[in-house]
Amino acid sequence: SDKYGGGIYNSLDSALTVNSSTITSNTANLNGGGIYNKGTLTVSSSYISRNTASNNGGGIANNGTLTVVNSTISGNSAKYGGGVNNNDIGILTVSSSYISRNTASNNGGGIANILGTLTVSGSAISGNTASNRGGGIYNFYGALTISDSTISINSARFGGGIANLGTLTVSSSTINNNTAGFNGGGIYDAGVLTVSSTLISANTASLSGGGLEVKSGFSLYLGGTTISGNTAKNGAGIYAGGTVTVTSSSITGNSASNNGGGIYDVGVLTLSGTPISANTAGNSGGGLEVKSGVSLTLTNSLISSNTA
Repeated sequence: SDKYGGGIYNSLDSALTVNSSTITSNTANLNGGGIYNKGTLTVSSSYISRNTASNNGGGIANNGTLTVVNSTISGNSAKYGGGVNNNDIGILTVSSSYISRNTASNNGGGIANILGTLTVSGSAISGNTASNRGGGIYNFYGALTISDSTISINSARFGGGIANLGTLTVSSSTINNNTAGFNGGGIYDAGVLTVSSTLISANTASLSGGGLEVKSGFSLYLGGTTISGNTAKNGAGIYAGGTVTVTSSSITGNSASNNGGGIYDVGVLTLSGTPISANTAGNSGGGLEVKSGVSLTLTNSLISSNTA
């Protein structure tokens, strides 16, 4: 154990490659239970497991350039970024990898991206837990891009799958079976969010935004995406608190115990070419509820077979 890099410390201006290796059961008293990186680090075909950091990055803490490919980061724990913490100027690329069953006592069960740049492709982020925000991924004023990936079975108070406070782009992915103790089962958005060609399904929030929640003052563009089978008290499919544009998508089979089975609109909502069908609400707005004093524009859309 050490303050930085329980298993390995990679210094500034140094290059390290970890290939076909296992880094396990190491402890850092501050950051980087398994590895602390300030230089250039490539992890390929390796296992980073059961490492612990008291602060950031149970598996890996990155303050440099980190590439993770064909690897598994599992069962690690920290306060921020149970699996990986990508901090400040950090550049993190995750491809064809598994980030699973990691735990954060605060934010970012699988990955915490703090002011950094994070790209996830062809990967699975699953079974991670955060006590506060971002069970799978927590993006704090960073740039996060997710493509061809699955975010599933993660849990947190806010953003069971993903909590976004920066810029997030999701494409050709699946976000399913995540749980929020409060808001945003699949995604909790307090930033700029773009989702395309993605399935958001079977997520749960105890309060609002079963599929996803957009907070007041923030934005979502949703295109070619299916929001289905999600549950919450209000806004089971989408809780639209900010500026939300939905086009050529489907909102179907979501269930709210109170209001807004498909969508609960308390912001500025624009819908086009989007069927809203077979959603249910225990109180009002089976398909869609628009609160007084807010805006809805509906074009070329079908609202059918909903129940309240």
